[in-house]
Amino acid sequence: MITTSPALRACYLDTVSTIEEPLAAAIVERCPAVDQLTAQVLAAGVGAAAKLALRQWLHSTSAATSMKGFVVPSGSLPTLIRTALTPLAPALDGAATRLHPEGAHPAPHSCHIEA
Repeated sequence: MITTSPALRACYLDTVSTIEEPLAAAIVERCPAVDQLTAQVLAAGVGAAAKLALRQWLHSTSAATSMKGFVVPSGSLPTLIRTALTPLAPALDGAATRLHPEGAHPAPHSCHIEA
């Protein structure tokens, strides 16, 4: 139903933006050397990547459906999200290294961000 209704699909995709604020807060909490603006920019990038991955996933449908009007997205959503996050890895790594200069090893549960 989400894939066949443009309004419903847009609403569903917009819910991804709700992760930005808590994600920015988590980045600041885990990486105290990262300023709030940088955390917000990184969180917005992650939100945009997730939204684009969802959009692509919802538009890639399987031809095999059991009921008329029922569309099944095909492919792996986790794989699409990982792929969409890949270009952000250098920025996320850069934020993480602000706390840990070259050669220093992060302490457990410190600033470590994985895409």
